[in-house]
Amino acid sequence: MMNKTNILLSVLCLLICSCNNIVKKGDTNEKSISVNLENISNPNFKEIFNSIEICPLETNDSSLIGNFFNTKKAFYIPNKYYVVIDDNYIIHLFNMKGEAISNSSKQIGQGPQEYYILQDVVYNYYNNTFDILDPFGYISTYDINFNFISKNKIKAETKDRFRKLFALNKNQYILFDNAEKGVFTIYDLSKNKTIKKTPYIGLIAESTAISSPFNLSRNILYFTPPEINNHLFIYNENEMDLTPYYYIEGGNNSIDKTDLSQFNSVEERSEFILRDSPKYSAIDRLCNEKYIISTYIKQQELFINIYNIETNNNKTFKKDKNISPNLPSFFSIEGETAYAIIYPSDIDQFTDNDLITNKNILHTIKEDDNPCIIKYKIKL
Repeated sequence: MMNKTNILLSVLCLLICSCNNIVKKGDTNEKSISVNLENISNPNFKEIFNSIEICPLETNDSSLIGNFFNTKKAFYIPNKYYVVIDDNYIIHLFNMKGEAISNSSKQIGQGPQEYYILQDVVYNYYNNTFDILDPFGYISTYDINFNFISKNKIKAETKDRFRKLFALNKNQYILFDNAEKGVFTIYDLSKNKTIKKTPYIGLIAESTAISSPFNLSRNILYFTPPEINNHLFIYNENEMDLTPYYYIEGGNNSIDKTDLSQFNSVEERSEFILRDSPKYSAIDRLCNEKYIISTYIKQQELFINIYNIETNNNKTFKKDKNISPNLPSFFSIEGETAYAIIYPSDIDQFTDNDLITNKNILHTIKEDDNPCIIKYKIKL
């Protein structure tokens, strides 16, 4: 289990390198929204959520999940699968009922059809496959039962190594360089060449968010930069570029570049942001057409802001293990539902029993079982 200290250390290790207004950003109009970082609340689940549903993930000898992988512990493929990655680089696949389908344990190794270290993994909707990026610049592709399909060397230039990927279609991928920030590479795997490098505005600091930077919702591909950045974008498939969508204004309480001008290195900026800065820094975001969920850090403490795009209502809550119930770290959002993955021993801390729609399932969950997917229907 990851406590707050471990979460902060993981983030630090990754630092490697109320109304709508219209504000002018270059040649595009971008909506500006104001988040409340002044009035911090303890979470009242009955005010935030309509309901909570628990989906246990099947526990058997072949589906046991180890400790979570530190950069992407889970992701959700709407109406199909839950995917969980553990710190042994094993990818576990479950259906919507939580039943185990397959895992990649037999594909870990140094053979020609195996992967040795996992840098990132994505589901390719177009091929119904999993694509695994390793630190050596290879993408290994497997079907949903983790039968080997192909392994391809990325021939695009990189200043360090590629750290994240996203499947745009059958052949094209977006790649994020570990050292080059504020830009991503569009790469065609079938042609083994770079199609385009796409820059984006707003870089404040070089952190790497845990959540996927892309979320496809209602045929719109939202992009939340994987660094500290207060801009959100929509990806345009035909032009292969980004349109600024929202600028998140945190006022004087939100960190900006001027606060970091005194530091000369990534390490100095990282330490200041995570440990010393008196201002809030957004280290992770989820976004769709209904909600923006931002995770902030200030002086080693974590906070979550939930913003309702339709009503502009938003609140910021403190994450604290001494608070019960406590907000979890969400890994995905679809419509009004946010998803978290919680160990059985922590369910009481991250739920309100009055809101759980399937309470009877609690009696079937053992403390040493696999973690559970918790679905929170937001009403804020």
